[in-house]
This record gives sequence, C-alpha cells and structure tokens, in this order.
Amino acid sequence: MSTIAAGPPRRGVQQVTLLDGAVVNMRRLKKSDIDAVIALHRQLSEREQYLRFFMIHPPYIEEFAEKVVRRTPDNFAVGAFEGDDLIGVANYVRTGEPTEAEVAVAVAHQDHLRGVATALLRHLGKAARGKGIRYFVADVLAVNGLMLEVLRDAGWLCTKRYDDSVVHIRIDLSTMHA
Repeated sequence: MSTIAAGPPRRGVQQVTLLDGAVVNMRRLKKSDIDAVIALHRQLSEREQYLRFFMIHPPYIEEFAEKVVRRTPDNFAVGAFEGDDLIGVANYVRTGEPTEAEVAVAVAHQDHLRGVATALLRHLGKAARGKGIRYFVADVLAVNGLMLEVLRDAGWLCTKRYDDSVVHIRIDLSTMHA
C-alpha cells in the first residue's frame, strides 16, 4: 500500500510513498504537461499500448494528450511525478450519467509494480467524489491482469461483467477505504 509522506506539500500537490519507499508527487495535470503525457504514452511497449488503447500504435496520441490535460467540468487527470519525470497518469471523463465517469490509467513500464497506479486511482477517486461522481466505469481487456489487480487493490467494491475478451467494470467510489 502507498502512504502519504511526511513534510509540507506544495499547494495542490500530494506526496505519496510508493511500495519501494520512493516518494512521488501527485497533482492535477495542466496544459504545460502535454509533452510529458505524450512521451509517457509513446514509450509504452506495444503490448502496453494494446492493453491501454485496445490497439498498437494509436495514431491519436497528441489529440488524446490534449484532452487529458484540458481542464473541464467533465474530465480530470492526475499525474505521478518522480522528480521532474511523469511516471503515471490517471484520468476520468464523465459519461452521459451525471454521477459516473470512465476511468483510465497508464504507468511507465519501468514503474510497474511500485504502487503508482493504485495511488493514482485513489487520488483520482477522491477528486471525483468531490465533484459528485459516485461511480467509475472501465472496459479492461480480460488479459490485462495487472489492471484488474490495480482495481482490486484500490479498495473499492466493484462489479464485473464479462463480454468475450473485455471486462466491463463498475466501481462504487463510496466504498473507498482509507
């Protein structure tokens, strides 16, 4: 489990201690982070791109990054920074339901299994609850065991529905554990 680190955080920045003891800064992404968001998603392996986007080499990374860093009432994105390096992104986009948002996460390959994704999801979940969102939804490929594990480790109750190779997940954010 990740924990909050001691020390005075900067405004809007939460320090989190990862499983390996490293301290990262979590904060809402902004327009000036676009190049880092693009770089993070481009350096994903072909398999990681497929698991995240359901395709290899998605042609729309720049447009995707622009949407991720755009601050609107319907979308929100947080980044995990180790020093100046963006090592993970979690974002949500509201669906047609006012209390529901689709969630997604990407973590740099070398930072897998450190608790980055779980910490990002928890941070994003708290922000979402503050904006009236009660449920996260996600479509995850059934072969994406790491993401399914992250969703379990985040500590929320969720329902799963299997549809061939895709798992449709609905997460109840009101069940978040401290």
